[in-house]
Amino acid sequence: MAEKTGMSTDEQLLLLKDLMKELADNFDPSLPPPQHAAAIQHQITLRTGEADPFLAEKQMSNREVLAVVPALESIIESSEDPLREAVLLAIAGNIIDFGVLRDINVAEELKRIMQQERSKIHREDSRIFAYDRFVQALASARTLLYLGDNNGEVVLDRLLLKEIRRQFPAISIIFAVRDIPVLNDVTVDDAREVGIDVYAEVLSSGSTLPGTVLSRVSQEFLEVYRDADVVISKGQGNFESLSGFSGREIFYLFMAKCKTVANFAGARLYDVVLTCME
Repeated sequence: MAEKTGMSTDEQLLLLKDLMKELADNFDPSLPPPQHAAAIQHQITLRTGEADPFLAEKQMSNREVLAVVPALESIIESSEDPLREAVLLAIAGNIIDFGVLRDINVAEELKRIMQQERSKIHREDSRIFAYDRFVQALASARTLLYLGDNNGEVVLDRLLLKEIRRQFPAISIIFAVRDIPVLNDVTVDDAREVGIDVYAEVLSSGSTLPGTVLSRVSQEFLEVYRDADVVISKGQGNFESLSGFSGREIFYLFMAKCKTVANFAGARLYDVVLTCME
């Protein structure tokens, strides 16, 4: 992150030493990881004045995925179960490193990951990939709150929201995002630029963290969160900050990308996770 702001090697070293001291003195292991990540970015912003060090990567990743939307829509529409395919595609977006998209064929990479996901799902129990329960919840819901995660994959979230609206047109959908730029997470402007607002109302959660910590969100968001019939939490950052602290049932949708998160979810590393838990 410091490199992206143009810090010199000496400045980066000084920052690292200061951050290590701060963590050593103040680290609280009970806090979710997104709070520590936000604190680090805040220190970099204070030193450089750069509030959005991932701006170029965010814009590039959205452009790359938007360019292949017609191909991805064809995959969904030709599937025997379009909603399930849209779920898999959204999870596939959660695992791709959008920072290196210039070196890969995005559509082919997504199809490759989805094929691996289908194979994994055959071996996973209904608790780890609770698709039937997910569909049943949507069928009886009037309101859906979808917690967004990163740029790039937000385009794939849009495809999932489109399919949800097609199959369940009576559902009112709110798509919640970060209040300010943090890491490569989605803000209100990012979500609208990729067309999320065509299928959902875009709402800032009030969060300045790369996650959804309920003590750090707005009252408006809390009211929506508590009243929603269904909540979908996308990505590891939201899972890390909500699981065990949510106070309600949530559908968590992500790829388990580290052992600690996988263990907590009752999954294996790189498992496809669509689970409902608090």
